[in-house]
Amino acid sequence: MPNDIQSIEDLLQFTGAKSATRAKSAPGQETVVEKFEEKMAEVRLKEKEAVAETQASTLGVQYLNLKGFPISPEALRLIPKEDAEALKVVCFLYTGPEIRLASLNPADDKVKELLHQLQERYSANGGVYKISDESYRVAIKAYDTLPQIKEIVKGVKVTDEELTQFQ
Repeated sequence: MPNDIQSIEDLLQFTGAKSATRAKSAPGQETVVEKFEEKMAEVRLKEKEAVAETQASTLGVQYLNLKGFPISPEALRLIPKEDAEALKVVCFLYTGPEIRLASLNPADDKVKELLHQLQERYSANGGVYKISDESYRVAIKAYDTLPQIKEIVKGVKVTDEELTQFQ
């Protein structure tokens, strides 16, 4: 390639203070550079999803994009967040007779064992889907929306540690 061809970064750096691409036409509107960067992020995300889809077909499992997918709290509660993070797996569908897991590593024996345990425990049919890193990030973030259930204590509760402290 000739050395006189500019890179994208060079082309995006303008020296004019009143450049049309940098100036905002109205408050709240994005510049052309910001729009370009946003579009490039979308393109990279689509590329990653395509890679995950290809990997799924190679592994012989189905692919799923969880971005925008409504994951029910009942499904999320089937796998504790710590286990989900350790295995890189989430339960995204639980209807009673059906359980579906989404995993970064659907061929992992631990994920298969988890599915088997859930199928036995809930007497349900199950399946595992391949997801991308972005889908996994979105699904794990859904755990933060779950309400925290606290134990209600009626009366007085004294632990063994508290008893030994006063002896």
